[in-house]
Amino acid sequence: MSAKDTPPAGDAPVTLEALQAVLADVEAGGEAHRLGRRAAAVLADMVAAPRQAAVYSITELASAFGVHPSTLTRLAKALGYRGFAEFQAVFRRHVAQTGHFYSGQVSRLRDVSGRQHETLEVLSRVAREERGNIQGMLNNLDVAGLEEAVAALVGATRVHVLGMRQSYPLASFFSYGLGMLKSDVTTLNPEHGLAHGLAQMRDGDVLVAIGFAPYTRATVTAAGLARQGGTGVIAITDSYASPLAAQARHTFVAPATGLFFSNSMGAALILIEGLLALVARALGDDALTALQARERLIGALDVEL
Repeated sequence: MSAKDTPPAGDAPVTLEALQAVLADVEAGGEAHRLGRRAAAVLADMVAAPRQAAVYSITELASAFGVHPSTLTRLAKALGYRGFAEFQAVFRRHVAQTGHFYSGQVSRLRDVSGRQHETLEVLSRVAREERGNIQGMLNNLDVAGLEEAVAALVGATRVHVLGMRQSYPLASFFSYGLGMLKSDVTTLNPEHGLAHGLAQMRDGDVLVAIGFAPYTRATVTAAGLARQGGTGVIAITDSYASPLAAQARHTFVAPATGLFFSNSMGAALILIEGLLALVARALGDDALTALQARERLIGALDVEL
């Protein structure tokens, strides 16, 4: 497991209350955390407005606080996180636990008002923020881990894919795409009960678990049980601090912040497309044979116009 595949270091606060304690120590002149005056002020602002800190992009927060985005990155690292995404995950978990994630997100849409071309402004901001998420996903990629995950998907006896609620369409897309390239790929179906799917996992299988804050408890629990049973787990999530990352052999981070009233899924979708393309390349002639067989079936069924 690489450094990127593990949760934050032990010194990094994992709750809002822990961040409040850090802030109190800084304001009291304590020695445990040395922060500059501006960084301490930014931390105070974020702790005072956790919902804003949870849902705004790094660029939006920097603008709101009158600092450069790099200030937030340096603050995150000074507190023991690997980057801003892990730092923001503390606020996202807090908001999720207080039950206001979606209403907090949609309230941002109401801020885009009273402007010329308001409709286009909303769409433009969604696109800009999604581009930032995609770039963040690319920045987080670890080439060695990526190659190992592709090899695991290629060599797996069976691949099981799990995503619930908003992540279910991503899981379905991943399963459908991978199933075009190799056999024995399945999407775990909550209607059958997760116990049914978990009971079918064997050594040599791989579980791809997909989830974003606020995390679905059943997805995290299922990933943990699969890992304990010897199944290799690949997580697609929004932070290395995600509870899914703690259960995974390989973790791929797709930032999901933005103006959309729930999680933005664009970066995760691009990541999945990239993974599937790498699997197709690795399978070589086997992928070509599988796709040609699929094309013959599509022709026989007269599916396409």
